[in-house]
Amino acid sequence: MLKINLLVKEKKKRLPIKGDFWVFLVVLVLVVGICGGASWWLGVKVDALKALEKEKLSQKRQLQLTIAKVKKLKKNVEGLQQKIDAIRKIRERQNLPVIYIDEAIKAIPENKLWYESFSLSSSGDIMVQGVALDNQVLAFYIERLKRSPYVKQVEILLTNRKKVGPYELVDFKCHLVMGKTS
Repeated sequence: MLKINLLVKEKKKRLPIKGDFWVFLVVLVLVVGICGGASWWLGVKVDALKALEKEKLSQKRQLQLTIAKVKKLKKNVEGLQQKIDAIRKIRERQNLPVIYIDEAIKAIPENKLWYESFSLSSSGDIMVQGVALDNQVLAFYIERLKRSPYVKQVEILLTNRKKVGPYELVDFKCHLVMGKTS
């Protein structure tokens, strides 16, 4: 036998699509749009920062090269300054023997004291051997030497009376320690 169902089948009820769905869809599109926009904006920022970093690194390399050149130039200047100072000292020392001899000769009382021998050592010291009219002339000569800014010390090594003709002279030998006194 056959059964026939004459009753109408019940259909499942569909949920009605109301405004909530459209709100959800709009919010979803907005959120995706905002996320995409933020991602794009951050990407642009990152690219700009990377470009800035490259530029700064390039500047840093250039500045490091410049700093290296400046350091090299400073070292060269210091070397040149040392050479200039050495040349100045040599020039000052070159003139010293002439100055020492000049000081020893300027101290001589005219026509009262004579040198018999005069020697200048490599250290600048002077050995003088000579004859003076008397002890006062020799003392005057020694005092003049001591007042010189280039005579550090005067050592009288020997004094003797010496008769030359009718005159009684004083034979002397002295050591002059030369150098610039302060």
